Amino acid sequence: MSTTTITEPVTERWERDFSQTKIDGTTYNYIIVGSGSAGSVLANRLSEQGDKRALFIEVGGANSNDEIHMPC
Repeated sequence: MSTTTITEPVTERWERDFSQTKIDGTTYNYIIVGSGSAGSVLANRLSEQGDKRALFIEVGGANSNDEIHMPC
């Protein structure tokens, strides 16, 4: 198992505080970039919290493969 640790707060690394960034007029408490196994689980867990809003960002376009929409 590997882990990544950020030793300094994000607000100190950039001039602007992105914790209240708005997309389409909505404020999010969490922004998850990329699905993978951990990202998908994290998005699911955060969605169970009724008082928090999470934005899930995944790269890629629309996939029109029928097996994705209706697996065998």
